[in-house]
Amino acid sequence: MALIKRMIFISRKAKFFFILGLAAINLVLLTYFHLDGSLSSSLAQLIPTNEWDSLVAPLLKEVSANKTRFWTTNTPLRHLDVEIPLSRIVPSENINETELFWDPRFTIAAYTNELSKFGNSNDVPTLPFHWADWADVTALNDKLKYRGNPRQITCKRLRLRIRGHPNPDYFCKDVDALTDEEVYESGFLSREQMPQAVIYDHCKHEHQAYNDVRVFMAKSYVLTHLPKPYKVIIFNKNNERGVFEFIVDQERNPQQRLLYSDLTQNLISDSIVKEVDGEKRLSFNHLNYFDKMAKSFPARRLSKEEDVHSLHNVIDSNNGTKMMSLGPELFSHSIQKVDNLIKELESKDDKSEPELNFLNGMKESRKYNGTNEPTYFKMPLLNIQESRNIHNDWGWHYDWRFFNDMLFFHKRGWTNEQRIERTNIILERLLRNWVRFTEEKGIISWIMHGPLLSWYWNGLMFPYDVDIDVQMPISELVRLSKNYNQTLVVENPQEGYGRFLIDIGSYIHNRDVSETGNHIDGRFIDVDSGIYIDITGLSKSTANLPSEYKDKQLVEKADNSADAEVYNDRRKHFYTLPQLQPLRYSMMNGEPVFIPNKVEERLRFEYETGLDKYEFNGWIFVPQLQLWVLKSNLMKILTDEETHKDETEDIETIVNSVKNLSSERIIKLLQSNDDILKEYFLSKDLAEWHMKEKNVLFDNNGKDRIDVLEDSERKQYYEELVGEISMRSPMRMCLYEYEKFERTAH
Repeated sequence: MALIKRMIFISRKAKFFFILGLAAINLVLLTYFHLDGSLSSSLAQLIPTNEWDSLVAPLLKEVSANKTRFWTTNTPLRHLDVEIPLSRIVPSENINETELFWDPRFTIAAYTNELSKFGNSNDVPTLPFHWADWADVTALNDKLKYRGNPRQITCKRLRLRIRGHPNPDYFCKDVDALTDEEVYESGFLSREQMPQAVIYDHCKHEHQAYNDVRVFMAKSYVLTHLPKPYKVIIFNKNNERGVFEFIVDQERNPQQRLLYSDLTQNLISDSIVKEVDGEKRLSFNHLNYFDKMAKSFPARRLSKEEDVHSLHNVIDSNNGTKMMSLGPELFSHSIQKVDNLIKELESKDDKSEPELNFLNGMKESRKYNGTNEPTYFKMPLLNIQESRNIHNDWGWHYDWRFFNDMLFFHKRGWTNEQRIERTNIILERLLRNWVRFTEEKGIISWIMHGPLLSWYWNGLMFPYDVDIDVQMPISELVRLSKNYNQTLVVENPQEGYGRFLIDIGSYIHNRDVSETGNHIDGRFIDVDSGIYIDITGLSKSTANLPSEYKDKQLVEKADNSADAEVYNDRRKHFYTLPQLQPLRYSMMNGEPVFIPNKVEERLRFEYETGLDKYEFNGWIFVPQLQLWVLKSNLMKILTDEETHKDETEDIETIVNSVKNLSSERIIKLLQSNDDILKEYFLSKDLAEWHMKEKNVLFDNNGKDRIDVLEDSERKQYYEELVGEISMRSPMRMCLYEYEKFERTAH
């Protein structure tokens, strides 16, 4: 009898997967090919999986085997053995202390070696910190005053390279105008160690500047005036739970720098010093100290009490859909609640620096509302008339403090493909480390806007969009601000050297729509580039719905109502609870992420043609590859007949031609372009997994499926899919090795 029941179950299961397969084909057709609306003509465009896999297998095998030709797919760290002349890192040996030195492997080695000495203490240690050791400001070396360069950048000379030629006094001081105390507090023993033009504040948005000027401003500010973080956390090895933390000493003096710190002397004592041609060199592998620290210094793991939403239980479970439920109480943050928090913290005697910052932020916020609050985040506004600004980049997508070239800047020695690869690395590591941080600390967030649209297409990030947007309930935003604002997050040193600053604005407690530009509540900022993730909280407020919501009846809310269960950010986006929750566990670029409950409905509202448009900004979606490919690369394999209409290049003709490419021509495309082949190699499995996921989450018309879990067999299939989600190895090599070694070597 058990065998018969088992056979019946298998039969039912086979029937279900057969039906699911048909639905998958229908969904693929309706999703991919409805630009021309022809179902029959689209059938030929589908490539049978078994035929396609056999055709492409030799190419993928070549990518996997040939790490010289396809070197960017070789993601493990390679440059681990380091030798540094002591003259670069020890004052007594340093014949030229005015030259800045930076190597992230040295910084990681010095700090992890020091942390290993604290043993099993439950106390979080306090260590010195200077931004010169955590951000690469060595580009200033050829601009330091001591070089006596007659073209040295001064505040006066800087003024001439800024649009409008503003008086620079509000953001710049010449180094000779600094007091001795200011020099000392900046971490220097003399003015000769500092740039001639010392940037101490932001150059306003209306004063656009050239790329190199904005880079100089950022690095001068970081070196001399950027406030320290309150805390540094380093991710555990092998993606194990827990982080290594230390509190940052807030003293401002030269002893905070590794150059003058005991940390360097301790590292030298614990390492091998070689002598080569009369020069003493420190020889080390930073992972040896990281391993030593991991064995002796306990990683701090989130307790059950601290994991207030049981996020670890959800994502670590071996079964289930891993959905997250959100209650309406998470979206409430009234003025009364803010005042109570102020009273609670004011009554506390020994407030930590983060607590004091949080308290001051609440007090500052209470002075203003959305009509008059100062703008918190500032960007490095750029001159789009600069000839090397090839994409007319205004600079809105960078934090001014860490700006380090436009992503698509025409820079000598770089190709366009290399700039694209650099951008892909930055975005992948940015998302990866945000996900790792939120999972470690039990903080709920989900992707929205452009990233969600990109996810819908192929489960990857758009190659032409540098925006990453995440949302969270206001209660999570407040918790993030209170516990982790001004925290420097350090990537797992086994995977790379990324550093990311969490910066939450002072005005997050005002929940009305901001009229002064405070639409974003927080940012997770890449220290190496200034690119960031936008963090926005959602909450109830008295804000009224924009007209488009009323016209399309997506959300309903009475004017000036603060009681309706409708949640908004500080710009123009409004949601109901059923549109958001339950959050679904998914992957983007291979990284675990949550997505909102209703995806298609929201995307159709925000991006009317975004689900249908196969071309954007010179990129075309190739459904057979599930990739966005540069139009210029596709034009090389298309005939005039396939690209022109009435003797004029026509984008719709090109798109339809791309859709109808045969398997053989797709193979030729891959054979002719290593960059496309490499991207396909990296993304193939992820895109195929995403298609399976879409077949469950959306119906045959591409609409949100409201009954995802009502069918037991579909639910089981979905649980198996979700069970495959995990924090995998990075898709791409780390930025430091790419820029410092590999790009120039190849």
